[in-house]
Amino acid sequence: MVTTVDLPEDDATEPLSGDAEAWLAAACEDAERAARLLAAARAGELEAQAEWGACLVSAQAGASSPRRGAAWLRRAAGRGHARAQYNLAVCYDEGRGVPRHAAKAHHWYRAAAMQGVPEAQYCLGYALLDGRGCGRDVLEALRWLLEAAKQGVHEAQYLLADALLHGLGTGDAEADASEGMRWLRESAKGGYAPAQLELGLCYSKGNGVEKDAAEAAALFRRAAEQGLAQAQYNLGVCFDRGEGVPVDPDEAAHWYRRAADDGLAQAAYNLALSYDAGEACAYTPYDALLYLRQAADAAHPAAAFQLACLYLTGQPHLPADLAKALHYLDVAARGGHADAAALLAKLTKAPEL
Repeated sequence: MVTTVDLPEDDATEPLSGDAEAWLAAACEDAERAARLLAAARAGELEAQAEWGACLVSAQAGASSPRRGAAWLRRAAGRGHARAQYNLAVCYDEGRGVPRHAAKAHHWYRAAAMQGVPEAQYCLGYALLDGRGCGRDVLEALRWLLEAAKQGVHEAQYLLADALLHGLGTGDAEADASEGMRWLRESAKGGYAPAQLELGLCYSKGNGVEKDAAEAAALFRRAAEQGLAQAQYNLGVCFDRGEGVPVDPDEAAHWYRRAADDGLAQAAYNLALSYDAGEACAYTPYDALLYLRQAADAAHPAAAFQLACLYLTGQPHLPADLAKALHYLDVAARGGHADAAALLAKLTKAPEL
């Protein structure tokens, strides 16, 4: 049974009739079905209003009008449709068809969560944990995250595990740690890449579990194959050092490259070192230089220092350039590199008269 809820004030609505919306229905991949859905929505059918609104917001039917979609969702949400309430909350959260508004997103997440929508329960728990659009309330956040976790929302399982493992639980450290690991395993088993990465770190360091390098590498691989840059880097380290897998410079370079291409500075630096040492296939000094510059431009201190030294001496692919050398020495020094700071001070010291 659905229940109506009070609407937040100051919500602008888009007109819900006219030739434009009929044209949108005709432009859908399944125009006949879309036309029936629009007609049913206009006739006041609750499910149709919720579904048609979702279609227009997400363009899942082949046509898109987020403002009209949000207006239909708001009609259905106000009449108590749980999934429409959740989808409307997402609109306010992400600015789809309506201005972004954290408090209104929170309002609709709560309405949907109270009707048992698992994704809404997760989003409500996340908001309460972060204080986004509402007052921060850790205990209530954990209650909603637990509800979502029980219904198989892997993101909720991971966030609940993280909270418990970092001391935001009941205060019983041993019980919270045990429960946290249980939910972390559930999330990782469900294929959630951040949980696989975190559990892999636990196995690599022996935190909360018996140390197992092979299991750590296997978990890093699962997360890496889903495109998680930090997991790609960690898997590269495993192949670099032979931790849980055989030493394989080419595999290490492969995963470093994927992480570097996703913007991870440490991976770019490690890849530059691999290329420079000739450990990876098809390397060239130019490849090493490209990744070294990428890491340096991302403010990696060691990379910036090495690049500065190359600019000071000059290389076949890198003519000497004092101004660039000083720039990268400054980057490295700001990052805490002591040798860079000392060399920068020496090069910029005014000559004595």
